[in-house]
This record gives sequence, structure tokens and C-alpha cells, in this order.
Amino acid sequence: MPRLVYVNKMDRVGADYFQCLDMLRERLGAHPVPIQIPMGREDQYRGLVDLIDQTALVWDEDDETLGKEYRKIEIPADLRDQAKEYRRR
Repeated sequence: MPRLVYVNKMDRVGADYFQCLDMLRERLGAHPVPIQIPMGREDQYRGLVDLIDQTALVWDEDDETLGKEYRKIEIPADLRDQAKEYRRR
């Protein structure tokens, strides 16, 4: 039984983090405890919310860094309720 699941390529077509969590529950009977949730998906993916630190990490889309650099910001208002819900799990 896996103890850690890494979900990557969230910027790709068809990426769905929350569907992955559902699949872990249904197929493995697991109780996944997310420590991060994505900000957007597919071509709208822009970063993640760290549920432990209660901050958001947003990647810079600068041509020079190609997304290697990020900024730590406050959790956007539209994701605060969702972040609270997943932190409680």
C-alpha cells in the first residue's frame, strides 16, 4: 500500500487533482490527506496552496525562469474556504 502519492503534470490537459483523491478512496480504500491543493488546472494552473503553512506558492511565468521561480503569497480569497476544508481532513 503506497504511503505517499505525488501528483504531477497539473498543467497538462485532463489533469484533475481532486479526481485523483477520489480514485485513491474508491480504488484503494485509502484515506488521502492532502498537504497541498492546486490553484487552477490544465492551462489555468498557476501554483498551489500549502495547507500546512497556510500560504500559496505562485510560479512566475517569466520567459527567463520558465516557471522555476515562485512567490509566496497569501491564499487567494476564492480558495480560502476550500483550503480550510482540506486542512481539516
